[in-house]
Amino acid sequence: MAKATTLTTMEDIVAAAGGNLLPFKQGDVIEVTITQASKAKLMVDIGGLALGFIPEREFSYEARELEPGDAVLAYVLSVENDEGYVVLSLRRAEKEQTWRMLEEKTGAGDFLTVRVAQANKGGLLVRFGDVEGFIPVSQLSSQTLGRI
Repeated sequence: MAKATTLTTMEDIVAAAGGNLLPFKQGDVIEVTITQASKAKLMVDIGGLALGFIPEREFSYEARELEPGDAVLAYVLSVENDEGYVVLSLRRAEKEQTWRMLEEKTGAGDFLTVRVAQANKGGLLVRFGDVEGFIPVSQLSSQTLGRI
């Protein structure tokens, strides 16, 4: 009598194992090494544990300059796609790093240097990395108000 076999995805296996198979999960920022680079995607090695790819829509500004052998930080969008690859994002990794840096600096009471993107009668629209913010006029010093 033949035994019936069923196909299982890596995502199902990881879920059943409680996430103990891979040292990362969806939402983590991990270090990857570029193995192939093209205009449409970057193929990466994840510490010899898995292969992944970064689609063009998830490239950061510097992605076009990356070459095989370069190590970068990437955000895990999905542990496995239909082809068995881990799907990653450089854009989201940069955003996560920026937010972590903001949390550290504000938690320590440090001052932030921001770039003014626009001024209006209500205050300043500012940028820190790729994060936008607003500083109301009531929070600006008289010196700053004089320069607006």
